[in-house]
Parts: sequence; C-alpha cells; structure tokens
Amino acid sequence: MIGRKYTSFQSKPINVTCLTFSEDKLFAINNVDGSVVIYDVKNIIYKEY
Repeated sequence: MIGRKYTSFQSKPINVTCLTFSEDKLFAINNVDGSVVIYDVKNIIYKEY
C-alpha cells in the first residue's frame, strides 16, 4: 500500500495510508505505528507532495 505525504496545519509532515473525511473530522491512519490520527477539518491546510 502506498502512503501519501501530507502536511498538517502545524507544518509537520505525516505519512498516511488512509484519509477519511466526515463532516467535521479527518481520520488518518499513521504509517509508522498504525495509530489513527483525528484532526478538526477547520484547522487543516494540506497539500499533496
């Protein structure tokens, strides 16, 4: 599975395999340890490398 690199609103790169948007949340599965990271959508500015 190929992960894509996104930058969160803190400009901290995250490697994820899965991004899921709900109405107000973003769920990302971290490649490093398999944890699920949750962001508030209103706080996200992201770009794909």
